Amino acid sequence: MSEVILAKEQVVTFPAVEIEQCLRNELAQAAEDKAVIYGRSDSAGGEARRRGPSFQHEIDSLVVIEILCAIEEVVGFEIPDSIVCAGGYGMPDQLVTDLMPKIESLWHKRSKRVRK
Repeated sequence: MSEVILAKEQVVTFPAVEIEQCLRNELAQAAEDKAVIYGRSDSAGGEARRRGPSFQHEIDSLVVIEILCAIEEVVGFEIPDSIVCAGGYGMPDQLVTDLMPKIESLWHKRSKRVRK
């Protein structure tokens, strides 16, 4: 677990669980939105489901930028678009695996600047 010491008595831990949960929730919402747009949603429950080979699991960079806006609310600072892989991601786990360490690194850098 990563921690940043802000004062002798105050330690702030990187909110990894909350950020990952936010990423996954936003990804699920984006998948549902895409399924509705392309007519691939389950009308009973609204969950996105795969219907044939034309359904793509791509997560384009524009969707990722929208997801970062939700993450910014959790971390409390602006996340640069430059951390997003050009062209987006193929699968949700790929996005989470790529972005989590980048967001954590930014969080630690930001926390160090706030301390000074």
